[in-house]
Amino acid sequence: MQDVTANDNFANNGEGGFLFARFSTPILVQNSSIGGSHSGQGGGAMAVYASSIGLDGTAIENSLSKGGAGGGALLLDGSAEAQVTGGSFFNKNTASGGGTGGHVRLSASKLVVHGESSRLEWP
Repeated sequence: MQDVTANDNFANNGEGGFLFARFSTPILVQNSSIGGSHSGQGGGAMAVYASSIGLDGTAIENSLSKGGAGGGALLLDGSAEAQVTGGSFFNKNTASGGGTGGHVRLSASKLVVHGESSRLEWP
């Protein structure tokens, strides 16, 4: 996905207000803005399980995970992997309802944050 502007996406009874991925092919979100996403269970903006995601020049702001799984912006679980680079940032994300990880919740997964001037090679 490139040049996406996504506001106020909801998964009231599920995970990943903007994006949910499980056993998917690699996903790249580039030069995008995701704001005001909400989930009822986890991953306010994105919930990623057993999949790879790259965030390049992407902002995730004002997102909320209401459920116990947490991860206001991003929930990574089940051998998920996220590569974050190129001036991406998270701002004012929240986990409530007993969830942890206001911005990111990791469980049995990998989060790699690269410097702003780094270049991400993606399959």
